[in-house]
Amino acid sequence: MSIKYLFVDQISIDQTLDGDALIERALAFSTMYKTITVIVAYDKADEDFEKTVYRQWIFSEIRLYRYKPGQIIYVSHSNKGSKRNANIFTVILPVLGELWSYDFGKHLGLNWAGSFLETITRVLCEDIEMTSIRDFKFIMSPYARLLSTAYETMSRNDYLLTAALLCGRHGVPSVRLGLEINGIDYKRYRFSKTRGPVNTRNFTYYDILLDGIKVAKLERHHIWFGEDVQYRYTVVLDAEEVILQALGLTDPNFLNEYALQEEARRSCLILPGEETVPLPTVRIASVTL
Repeated sequence: MSIKYLFVDQISIDQTLDGDALIERALAFSTMYKTITVIVAYDKADEDFEKTVYRQWIFSEIRLYRYKPGQIIYVSHSNKGSKRNANIFTVILPVLGELWSYDFGKHLGLNWAGSFLETITRVLCEDIEMTSIRDFKFIMSPYARLLSTAYETMSRNDYLLTAALLCGRHGVPSVRLGLEINGIDYKRYRFSKTRGPVNTRNFTYYDILLDGIKVAKLERHHIWFGEDVQYRYTVVLDAEEVILQALGLTDPNFLNEYALQEEARRSCLILPGEETVPLPTVRIASVTL
């Protein structure tokens, strides 16, 4: 591979900017990730690789790589992204072929198959940090007005759960969560235990209520042969409308404009399939520093 121009994000972006100005410049720079060959190096010797790739801005830029017509080259320097992992999700292996056996390939595929739900819930559960949670209005820009209002009027946890609920609007019908979200302190949300299709001690079901109105369902499954616990989360059909009402976003002009942006919101959360946008070429290399 020959290189004529090399753009490095922390050099190409004016680091003297702060606040929204810096974020907006970074977003403008990141549009290049859709068009040019990207050399990626997320390895951090002192940090778990999974937590690195779920950090919000890294997670967001990885999603942009999906649109590339060229190459993505991952360069591992601490045996993180290039680490081979036999414990993979074989049900969706064909998406990236043998790349699934590498940590970077696995998380690349999981990112492209999902939405922003996982990174939001990790912030909610304090599994990863985020300098400013209000920045989700930039990451999920078609929801900017809604998220700004939620940030200004809700508690931290209520705001983040609202952002997570929005991710379920256009996602797959039922999404597996990696962390427990029902044991957290909320002000306007409540988790109400209910009955479900399998009522044994290994399954627990909750309705998620916003100001007393049901917006989602949560299923907790304790795996009987181990200590593992899985959570499955389903948003009800009119959850978005309930959230808009709860935030006071009921102005007819806003609602008309919001309705016209339906496709933009869907595209923000659901990346295109292979039949629409071919998969880019992904290469993984390992170097010793």
